[in-house]
Amino acid sequence: MRSIHILLVSSLAASLVSCAPTNEEAQNAFDKHDYVTALKDWQALAKRGDAGAQFGLGVLYANGFGVAQDYAQAAVWYRLAADQGLPDAENNLAVLYQRGQGVTQDYAVAFAWAHKAADQGHAGGQVNTGNAYRDGIGVPQNQALAFVLYQKAADQGLADAQAALGLMYAHGLGVPKDDSKAVALLRKASDQGSATGQYDLAILYATGQGVTRDDKQALALLRKAADQDFAPAECNIGVAYAHGLGVSADDAQAAAWFRKAAEQGDARGQDNLGKAYLFGKGVTKDYGQAFVWLRKAADQNDASAQGSLGMMYWIGQGTPQDLTQALPLLRKAAGRGDATGQNGLGVAYATGRGVPQNFTEAATWFRKAADQGSTDGRRNLALLLAQQTNQK
Repeated sequence: MRSIHILLVSSLAASLVSCAPTNEEAQNAFDKHDYVTALKDWQALAKRGDAGAQFGLGVLYANGFGVAQDYAQAAVWYRLAADQGLPDAENNLAVLYQRGQGVTQDYAVAFAWAHKAADQGHAGGQVNTGNAYRDGIGVPQNQALAFVLYQKAADQGLADAQAALGLMYAHGLGVPKDDSKAVALLRKASDQGSATGQYDLAILYATGQGVTRDDKQALALLRKAADQDFAPAECNIGVAYAHGLGVSADDAQAAAWFRKAAEQGDARGQDNLGKAYLFGKGVTKDYGQAFVWLRKAADQNDASAQGSLGMMYWIGQGTPQDLTQALPLLRKAAGRGDATGQNGLGVAYATGRGVPQNFTEAATWFRKAADQGSTDGRRNLALLLAQQTNQK
């Protein structure tokens, strides 16, 4: 937590409140993990309207330090401090709205509070406002503005901002693509311990973008990010074990890493863990567990999970057969380029189950799946074409 700066008071005022706690004393207690004292001192100060103390109470409730974790209470205290213009509180309140923690999720409100912090030069607020512009969440997408905000935060030495800039250079977002600048920025962020920097640099090593491909170096960086409980890195370590990239293939290890990511809510981790249960890779085959994890990922709009979950509903694996549930999932997945969803939708049109039979539509979807290397798609397309030829 950033130190809370307080104003000096006159010696007369100081003598009048000499027995009262100060923000400095509360901050020192917090830094020593003496949360009971920090809580008591900040409560006393907060009652007098002290913004720094209100922010401190928000931090305690948000993290469950010395109190039961309570995001709603954290939001209350952050809001009181934010209404007084404290940028730390404005930024943290934005994060709660972005995540829907303790408040109703509202990306527009999240953007507004992050923007207030950014306008005061708060590096975290600049990054969060940049993220909103980059992804078009809560505000119209504007990659150029995102780049400017990331640059401002990076100039303050914020490692995550340097990582964000590196990613923009890597993909040419808001700035011409430049692999050398991407690598330099991501390495700088990584060396400062940024989990996102370590993760994104690992991806460059895994793909050979701007560096010589090195699966072992990629895995080493992923492990550093995973040591900070960065779920995407945990998922990618699972992928490395599943495919033997930089390490000996080990399905059990892959499943274990997928579980770490899945339990943190990572959609790719949930999808991969669901598939591990679906096919018995590294875990005992269990359609019920496969359904549970694929459902979680599908609910986060993961196309791969939607395709697989749609097929489970179609076949009746781990859940009663239900074409009314299957078809919407298959359509969503197919429309977003998932081969399983495309093949499944092709099967629906070829058989006329749940939709009017249409061989032309079936062939279209089988071909899309086949073009992505789907064995089922290629086989079904060949069977359909052979059937149509025989009928002529």
